[in-house]
Amino acid sequence: MLTGYKDATWVRELIAAGAQGHVLKSDDLSLCLPEGVRKVHAGGRFYSPAATEKYFSHAGDGLLEDQELALLNLAAQGFSNARIGQKLGLSAKTVRNYFTAIYAELGSKVEKGLHARVAAINKARELGLLHEES
Repeated sequence: MLTGYKDATWVRELIAAGAQGHVLKSDDLSLCLPEGVRKVHAGGRFYSPAATEKYFSHAGDGLLEDQELALLNLAAQGFSNARIGQKLGLSAKTVRNYFTAIYAELGSKVEKGLHARVAAINKARELGLLHEES
């Protein structure tokens, strides 16, 4: 679905209705649209990062900030710090700093690096902060 709607209620209804893909007209269509089509064609799901940021920000009940939830969502999709930064308009260093804060807030008591990221993603899933793809 290509739309201009990105409020949390709209995204929640869209996901509940079973939509497999959602791209905003305001997204960088040269990046998001092909990526979304590939994921949905392969049997996966793709939701606009800008829209899911709003959706996931309401799921955490204040545990994490909106930006932190957006980063975790993108990390759970397998994006690198550089790619997450590109999607959210942040530097890779800023993304790393956000992850440091996320690890502290989620209590991920593991070493720095990939293991901490995986632990944070798993903890966020346990807390219901991330949307599970089927």
